[in-house]
Amino acid sequence: MLHVLQGIVLGGDYRVAGLKTYLSTRHGTRFVVVLFSLDSGELLAVIEADRLGQLRTGAASAVATKYMARRGGSSVLGIVGAGTQARAQFEALSRVLNLRLVKVFSRTRGHAEEFASFIMSRGIDAVVASDYEEVCRDVDVLVTATNSRDPFIRGSYLRSGMHINAIGSNWANS
Repeated sequence: MLHVLQGIVLGGDYRVAGLKTYLSTRHGTRFVVVLFSLDSGELLAVIEADRLGQLRTGAASAVATKYMARRGGSSVLGIVGAGTQARAQFEALSRVLNLRLVKVFSRTRGHAEEFASFIMSRGIDAVVASDYEEVCRDVDVLVTATNSRDPFIRGSYLRSGMHINAIGSNWANS
């Protein structure tokens, strides 16, 4: 699926216009940002933006979590997914939450174990959950960082006051 996101025109000192586009296939997703000069129309940059997008998405989740999650008591994070977006989410959220535990679930257990080891290398306790319900149980904040087309979290898994950052899936409903 080809995605072309909204563009922006920045006047003032910047004098640029740009947009983000990406292609999602079964082999992954690749992102590009394109910038043009407002003065000359010249192409200024084509930026391979995979990491840039990860950082931006993580930052957006961190801001949302900081202002919307339960105050003073959000110390357990659940993450569904173990790829690059999940890591960026962890990196950003670890800066706004006082984490004591991260629960990880991935359909590929080896990926979840590797991600849990990465989290523990950052000085935070991590466990691998056995299923979707377990990764949701007793967490304050839940992140879903997958490209799944199908729902996988049931309402019965969630508790009152839980903050959820659902990121990563951009499939059209058809």
